[in-house]
Amino acid sequence: MAKTVKPPSLDAACKKYSKELKEIEDAAKAANCDTNFLYRSTLDRYVTQLDLLSQAQMDMKCGLTVTKVTPKGAEMEIANPAVQIYNQTASAANSTVSTLLRVIQQFKFMVANAGEDDDL
Repeated sequence: MAKTVKPPSLDAACKKYSKELKEIEDAAKAANCDTNFLYRSTLDRYVTQLDLLSQAQMDMKCGLTVTKVTPKGAEMEIANPAVQIYNQTASAANSTVSTLLRVIQQFKFMVANAGEDDDL
């Protein structure tokens, strides 16, 4: 039987950014898009990315370099892989939050224009 993965929740996802996430949720509610699939799925993705960023930050606390042992037993100092993961995830998170804000702006625009009379 396949294991189902529960999508991240706003509360449990990333307590470090809970205030900022709450502000995004409030803006979405004001724009009437808080139940929209595109908004919800993008928000879930953003929360997951924030969790990944937090994990990468914790991994980088041990240093920017790590010791790698080759198959022959030699030790080499290499760049911490968490640095690359952090940079890639940060770029993706920035893009995701831009998408979130565009969705909210689009819904806000649609709500504002819904009250206008149609000339046709």
